[in-house]
Amino acid sequence: MNGRAWGLAALLAFGCGPKGGTVTPTDADPPPPRGPTHQATEAASAWLSVRGEGRDREEAALDAERELAARLLGDPAWLNLYPVQLHDPEHDVGPVVSEAAGAVSVSLGLSRARAAAVMSQLEMSTPELGGPPAWRDVLYGFVAARGAAHVCERRRALFEASCEPGDLEESTIAIADLASTVSLVPTYRDGVPVDAEGRVLRAPSVFVLWNGVPVGDVPVMIEGQRIDAHVSDPAGRVALELAVGTRMASAARARIDADTLLGPLSSVWPEVVVGLAPRPITLTRWTVGVSPNTDREAGEDLQRALAKSGLGAPVEPDAKLIAAAAAAKSSDRSKALAAIADDARGAVDYVVLGDLQSAFASRMGGSRVWFEARGHLEVFEAWSGTSVVRVEAKERASGVGDARADEAARAKLVAALVASLREHPDLQWPQP
Repeated sequence: MNGRAWGLAALLAFGCGPKGGTVTPTDADPPPPRGPTHQATEAASAWLSVRGEGRDREEAALDAERELAARLLGDPAWLNLYPVQLHDPEHDVGPVVSEAAGAVSVSLGLSRARAAAVMSQLEMSTPELGGPPAWRDVLYGFVAARGAAHVCERRRALFEASCEPGDLEESTIAIADLASTVSLVPTYRDGVPVDAEGRVLRAPSVFVLWNGVPVGDVPVMIEGQRIDAHVSDPAGRVALELAVGTRMASAARARIDADTLLGPLSSVWPEVVVGLAPRPITLTRWTVGVSPNTDREAGEDLQRALAKSGLGAPVEPDAKLIAAAAAAKSSDRSKALAAIADDARGAVDYVVLGDLQSAFASRMGGSRVWFEARGHLEVFEAWSGTSVVRVEAKERASGVGDARADEAARAKLVAALVASLREHPDLQWPQP
């Protein structure tokens, strides 16, 4: 509950305000002496009386306020939406505090007139709502209509009053339409990328989308971590409080926090849960790029050879990003590779960068010539930009004419480089 609802607990905790539960006198004469027994009897004889228990005064007072809210409002969660003070020590019975055997109890009481006044105050109050500003009209219309209907229901139950709840259909349809356009999408597809030791490479996060567009100020509940309450940022993103490099021991789940949005009316919001589970990175999520000096045909040969070697089809990321990574200097390469991983949202874990060159070597006589091809491949873990493996090779081949000799030398080079990668102990090559 909000701070205003639990003002009484603060009074008890810090020893402020009326003590002993005295009621303000209605005449000028001093009230007769009243001991704890008299006070407790007065609280118990009130039209509505409750008692809370706890390990100390603050905990007992909170328990008493919750019980008072449950008895009067039907559900204490209404106080999350309406700033209503249920118990006023200046005018109501209590708080009466008693302690015994290490336990504390607090008794509160309301007269019938004060209970009716609280219901009127709730009816006239404006609900305090969160959520995006663009949602406020729909949320307010729904909560206000349901709040008025609830007050009517409680008046019937408590005072046998006659009242009409009003029309709820329009606001109910509006809230259902709103909820149907809101979704949660994990930032990284198929799970949160983690290394071989289970350490996260990116903080787990989700995006809140409204009609497919990211939206901020939406409360999201993250289940599976110590602090559960979050609100989407202006970009619609909600991240778990888990730093990069921290082990992700178990999966988490995210859902729209309808309790914060709608309090006791949260059941009208459909529950959509998005899982956030750790996913070890793998070579099967890969892409390839070649240096600006490498012929297009050589790059295509390399891509086909890697795919046939057991990696499967490569991911095709943004062409500008892969070109930037292939052309980047060593000092800038990590940033360029990380941009590929983030843009692909989990589809790319590894990037293979290559530099392949071939040139005329010699002539055998007639039309047959030799070409020499040389180059290297380097495998990077995309999320951190760390180099995992680098291999080099040089091959010669002959053919009738320059074109055939060049093609043969290039094919031998690509085959040698890919074979070296497959045999390298630092790479976990997929099993066929």
